[in-house]
Amino acid sequence: MRRCARYLACLAAFVAFALAQSRNATEIRGVVLEAGSQQPVPDAEIALFVQAGGAIRINGGWKLDETRKAHTDFSGAFRLAVDKAGEYRVEAKKSGYATPGAGNPPNSADVRVTDTPAENVRLYLVLPGRITGRVVDADSGAPVGGLPLNALRETPSIGFGFTGPAGVTTASGEFEIGGLSAGEYAVEVRPRFAEDQRVSARKPAAAKSPEHDWEHSYWPGGHGAESAIPVTVIAGANTDVGRITARKVPYYWVHLRIPGDECRNGEKLAVTEAFRTARGGQVQHRLATTACANGLYVAGFPAGTWRLMLRLDGSSALNPPTALLDFTVKDENLELDVPFMRGVTVDGALVAAEGTALPDMTKVRVGLRPNDGFLATMESSAPALLDQEGRFQVQEVRLTTQTVRVTGLDAGHYVKEIRYNGALAAADEITLQSGAMAHKVNIVLDDKPGAIIGSVLSGEQPVSGAVIIARRWPPAKEQSGLAGGRSDAMGQFRVGGLAPGEYHVIALRTLGRGQDESIERALAAAPKTEVTASGVASLRLEVQGIK
Repeated sequence: MRRCARYLACLAAFVAFALAQSRNATEIRGVVLEAGSQQPVPDAEIALFVQAGGAIRINGGWKLDETRKAHTDFSGAFRLAVDKAGEYRVEAKKSGYATPGAGNPPNSADVRVTDTPAENVRLYLVLPGRITGRVVDADSGAPVGGLPLNALRETPSIGFGFTGPAGVTTASGEFEIGGLSAGEYAVEVRPRFAEDQRVSARKPAAAKSPEHDWEHSYWPGGHGAESAIPVTVIAGANTDVGRITARKVPYYWVHLRIPGDECRNGEKLAVTEAFRTARGGQVQHRLATTACANGLYVAGFPAGTWRLMLRLDGSSALNPPTALLDFTVKDENLELDVPFMRGVTVDGALVAAEGTALPDMTKVRVGLRPNDGFLATMESSAPALLDQEGRFQVQEVRLTTQTVRVTGLDAGHYVKEIRYNGALAAADEITLQSGAMAHKVNIVLDDKPGAIIGSVLSGEQPVSGAVIIARRWPPAKEQSGLAGGRSDAMGQFRVGGLAPGEYHVIALRTLGRGQDESIERALAAAPKTEVTASGVASLRLEVQGIK
């Protein structure tokens, strides 16, 4: 009996241990599908990422767990065990498949694991498509071989980007560019000259007459990006753009005359090319970082309007000189003087409105972002740390209009107003003045924010994980006055820390790249919601699916 009792006690202990283990162990369950066709993807590899600790988080803090992997079965389903509750990321991949890309459902998902399995995780992959065609000389009809090409995807915000999957024509002028996710594309025909050799201290060989090369053009369309007619690439299919007729055009250079006292021993000059797209966006392309010289030549400009961004990088300069050059090329090479100017130091502070207590400063950050698009030259968009009294300093700031960004405020505070050298700023923008002796920014906080609460529905069913976007209305400028959150498991949401005023609010199933214009239209069509000081507005939102 004593032996039996010991056996039963051991069995009970083992069962208790097993139950504890089963309670502590859980898993992530989901499925991998082909984007578009919704067909299952068998034998796809599922990788698990965990949150890495530390104050500085690279790649959002996600770190691959090499010991945890899974594969999908014949139905595309997978199960991935995890040890404990927490935040995880799962990602799908498979040889021969590509990630869906902008505007399509993603191949990864962030998952919150509790003491029950996380189910219904959907990941997507695509069979890549390809674009084919043939390039001939517009004058002679002869095939053009060795011509570099790019397949550029169209995005709602800027149109066609600057880089994309590359190809080159064969001796017969034919080309194939593969590995494309489904979407709208144009074929970019590029000149043959080497991009990394466009900047030189030596005058180009064609010093007086222009150099001729193949026209930078977009097809179908045949001219600039604004004239391109996109073609639709379908997953796993071939899209033939037909016959492209390329022609040679003159390319000009600009001579940059740099003041002699600007170039010092060891200084480097970063040269960045930028141009506006047909939809008002700006594309930047770093041409070179070279030794500073009093005279530099930048080649490869066809007729049109261009912008060059220059930055001098010295070993001892606190605020390195920068220059912004806008110029128009017509039918000749140009001589341009470079008007360098140094960045300035902006001193600021978070101050409390009358009767208001300041928040915990350890989590608040303040950043400045130049509105002239000169992001390649200054680090002023990096958030500044605050001291215990709420003071901050941002160095190397361009003398231009800057957007002030405050992050890390708790839900009990909001930015009431911003003042630059004592003057009230328009919304969250300040324009730094070149003649000012100092640059002082005061950010006034109030502790009577409003909030918007409510539920997200699809018909009569609550929607969990929906993205809530609230925007102050009317917007002071593009992408200003934004706040947001997500709905919980019951479809409930709360967006707090709002300045009093009128808002437009929408709920989206997912948030992805390439949705800017669609979101703007949805916000404009949303009814207004009035938020008062310390008030709470309640809404019922119908979830939207935006592409």
